[in-house]
Amino acid sequence: MMPTRTSRCPAADQKSRRSANAMSTTIASAALPMSQLNPRMRARVAGRITAVTYRPSTRHPELRAQLSDDTGSIGLVFHGRRAIAGIEPGRYLMATGTVASSPDGNLMFDPEYRLLIAKEESS
Repeated sequence: MMPTRTSRCPAADQKSRRSANAMSTTIASAALPMSQLNPRMRARVAGRITAVTYRPSTRHPELRAQLSDDTGSIGLVFHGRRAIAGIEPGRYLMATGTVASSPDGNLMFDPEYRLLIAKEESS
């Protein structure tokens, strides 16, 4: 049996990127501004990752990402993770989870998340 080849059409790729960007914009518009977050509420937020830190521990590794929008920021804490593909400074992300309060500000522990396509990436 002969292997099949697939060719990529640049116009189709551009259309696909536009469609994905429109979907990301629609999803992000359903997010709550971070300035309106209160502890113990379930919320969906969207913004840009401004910092990622890894707190090494022999027993409990922890990855933290700071997510910011025009109104504020929230820390996302992923227990048991040393790295997550796509979670890096500059990426856009939407996260859903329960807001917790800490001395450093609001946090979400192990939130559901979705990477979003930035407007600059789609052009």
